Amino acid sequence: MSIKSKAHLIYALNRRGELVSVDTVPNGNDCGCICPSCKDKLCAKNGGDNEKRIHHFAHQAVLIVLAQLNLYYIEWLRTFYMNQNVCSCL
Repeated sequence: MSIKSKAHLIYALNRRGELVSVDTVPNGNDCGCICPSCKDKLCAKNGGDNEKRIHHFAHQAVLIVLAQLNLYYIEWLRTFYMNQNVCSCL
């Protein structure tokens, strides 16, 4: 499997304000890094198979929003299907 060619955030600022590589920090939200540009908290994505995914940082806020949207979608599906009459003969 080939690595996708796409721009990735591979450097961030640690708690001391030093520029660090994604491969030098703990995996996940506990990396303690922020984006050099917007200063938002980052999540280190460096625990996977390097052959399939490039190690990189992701913005935590984006991940939280996606998780919340997923919960809203599940709740909408539950509400939608509970309010539908599947068969009018019942």
